[in-house]
Amino acid sequence: MTHCSSRLLNLLLNILSIFIKNASPYWGGFLFLPSHILKERDFMNIGDFYNKVRQYALLTQTVESFHELDPYLVWGSLNITYPAFNCNINYIRRVGNNDIVNCTFYYGAKLKNDSSNIFEAQSNGFNTIVNVINHLRNDYELDDSEDIQIYPFHQQFSDILAGAYADVNIYVPVDDDCEDYDKEQSSSE
Repeated sequence: MTHCSSRLLNLLLNILSIFIKNASPYWGGFLFLPSHILKERDFMNIGDFYNKVRQYALLTQTVESFHELDPYLVWGSLNITYPAFNCNINYIRRVGNNDIVNCTFYYGAKLKNDSSNIFEAQSNGFNTIVNVINHLRNDYELDDSEDIQIYPFHQQFSDILAGAYADVNIYVPVDDDCEDYDKEQSSSE
């Protein structure tokens, strides 16, 4: 490599490193996060969220077991204790200093052979979901302007179940000390 092409290559690498360091987080379809954001930003802990939902679901008198993830996978198993409560996180979106957790709560109870308990199972599902949501209001923010629709169901899994489900948006505050970290870094340089 000639001296000129070596200098050109070094110049291009320096420009690229400056660009990456100061670029917006999205560049060319790839996500570049400055290292201080990765070190300092407190990301939401999904396990902690599931544990809170589990705690509140099992506090109710109507839930015998709690499960994470999709009930179509879980309730297809033969080893489920009913009535069961499922929480499935559909997505998490960062907005400012909040993570908006969109999840679906499911409540399912096994029906009797004559299905005489269908309305009881659906009512218990409605009440259980409302109780879990009300408990979560103590820990997280829920958008009160947003209606929560709870849908009854009656469906065959490995057993015939009835109950209810609802999609919920929960706002989880996230500590973001990046601004303070940036000030510390610039003053130490």
